[in-house]
Amino acid sequence: MHHRWAWAQVAITVVVLCVLGLFGVANVTADRDGVSIGHSKLVPESGYAAAGLLYATDVFTVRQYLPLVLNGYVPPYDTLFGVQLYGTINEQAQALRTMRSAYVHWARWPIAWSAIEPTNRLPDQYVWYADASISNAYLSNLELIATIVNNPAWAATYPNGPIDKTDLSEFAQFMAAMVERYDGDGVSDAPGSPVVRYWELYNEPDAGIELNAAAGHSYWGPFGAEYAAMLCSIYPAMKAASPDVQVVLGGIAYDNFLDSGGVFVRAFLGDVLDAGGGACFDVMNFHYYPPFEPIWSAYGPGLSGKAAFLRQNYPIASKPMMVTEAGWHSADYSIYPSSPAMQARYVVKLFTQAMYADLQALTWWTWIDPGGGYAENGLLTFDLVPKVSYSVYQDAAARIGRSTFEAAVDVGSADVEAYRFMSAGSQPFYVLWSIDEFVRSVSVPLVAAQVRNMYGTPTLVVWDYSDGSIDGRIRVSVGQDPVYVEAYP
Repeated sequence: MHHRWAWAQVAITVVVLCVLGLFGVANVTADRDGVSIGHSKLVPESGYAAAGLLYATDVFTVRQYLPLVLNGYVPPYDTLFGVQLYGTINEQAQALRTMRSAYVHWARWPIAWSAIEPTNRLPDQYVWYADASISNAYLSNLELIATIVNNPAWAATYPNGPIDKTDLSEFAQFMAAMVERYDGDGVSDAPGSPVVRYWELYNEPDAGIELNAAAGHSYWGPFGAEYAAMLCSIYPAMKAASPDVQVVLGGIAYDNFLDSGGVFVRAFLGDVLDAGGGACFDVMNFHYYPPFEPIWSAYGPGLSGKAAFLRQNYPIASKPMMVTEAGWHSADYSIYPSSPAMQARYVVKLFTQAMYADLQALTWWTWIDPGGGYAENGLLTFDLVPKVSYSVYQDAAARIGRSTFEAAVDVGSADVEAYRFMSAGSQPFYVLWSIDEFVRSVSVPLVAAQVRNMYGTPTLVVWDYSDGSIDGRIRVSVGQDPVYVEAYP
């Protein structure tokens, strides 16, 4: 991806995100513990719910934020780390400045078919409401993952389910026009020729119960064959518009299944692949949230275990893989208690496990606390105040994101996750944490090491002889907060 920053530019216009607000919470019961839970986004005292969307026809109050003056230019890094955005990506607000400072590379953002083609019409009559936001994201060097949501009523019974009221060629026409407008080739482009290469088809399409459609819930779960037919109708049209475009499977929840009292269809992915859908998407995509970690632990730790399970059990191993939703909250709810520090821990853990799983992208849900009863999963508060997790994200993106993953390593304790990286400066370092509340002493193969906490702050230097023996290894204590152990000096 070509960087579009002017390197000699002294004054830079701050491109930022104006969050319009979110609405609509769907509460559904149950996980294995009987907690009210949908899948992914914890709502205090009630469960998980998918994110809401607002469009031009909705009534809402807009908060306006004034731009800030940049103290210095921060160069972008092409890492696998990103965040979920909502509302408009507005150049007169503040949030994209903090995104650039945190080295955010990927941004997942929903686009409503119903808003662009509210009635059946030709592409030259489309309502191109997304132009400004896509342009602002492009100029901010964000790699956008555009999630198509909200079928128009003339095309489908369900806003985020099968297209059953019109021929699939209508959707193919729409997707081809979208790709053509945002492929940057100079033909029928949006103003400024912004580029979107990644197109995701619906959010958590494996939902098997019609939830809150206004909040972006999908309902393709019982219709895996129809989802495959949809993919195979649009795939050639999108590739004809731009051979470089990447069709991304809608991020499947793939947990909290209907057969266990949840809301998602276990067979959905298999049904899609059995119907030939595997030939009609380029990137495999799933969602991951820590409460479901025990389900996948036999295949690997945390997020990497789920990735390994999917690769081992479905014919998708040759496809790139991304996770377009993962995260944790900062509030101390009665279900799944947490804290700002606990949220920050998961930033490092999920990023590290994403590198171990060889993902193409991982987007944190969500960049800003949504408000309106949604869980405080944001790295910024609703008022755009950075949390502790923001600082940890910033350091992890610069430290882990710029490095090369090498291996998971044995440090002498099965209760400590440990991973070795090679830094951009060709120096080895390790990321370690205890999987429970106990602090453990572990052995790392370095003769001298700088230990940093999860915020990137140096805490101590350890030498080979510090433990009373010289054996080419140092000993460090590791607790729940991840630590970085770097070769020193």
